[in-house]
Amino acid sequence: MWQRWLMVAAGLSLSACAAPQAAEPAPDFASLVGPGTRSPQSELERALLPRLGDEPDGTEVTAAGQQVNLGPVYAAASGRQCRVVRAPSGAVAACQIEGAWAFVPDVVTVERGAP
Repeated sequence: MWQRWLMVAAGLSLSACAAPQAAEPAPDFASLVGPGTRSPQSELERALLPRLGDEPDGTEVTAAGQQVNLGPVYAAASGRQCRVVRAPSGAVAACQIEGAWAFVPDVVTVERGAP
């Protein structure tokens, strides 16, 4: 009797291994870079993105008629290369993601008057 149960158990385990596995869907880009990234929202931001990886730390550049300071590139906790960009309108952070720069939430800079 136990031999019969052993054969049934072996048959069930083999059939489970042979069953086709459902393919895991590929993640979309937004899920890879996170919900905090965003597209450039001004002419200044559009002009800066292609330059962020080429300019040295602390460089003052003019983009879209505005003077901007490009802070030093740093290794973020996410493992990405990031930098803070300071413009007359305020500071924003950008990180290199999949070989391109994107604006992200700035978790480093605390503006004057913020808690």
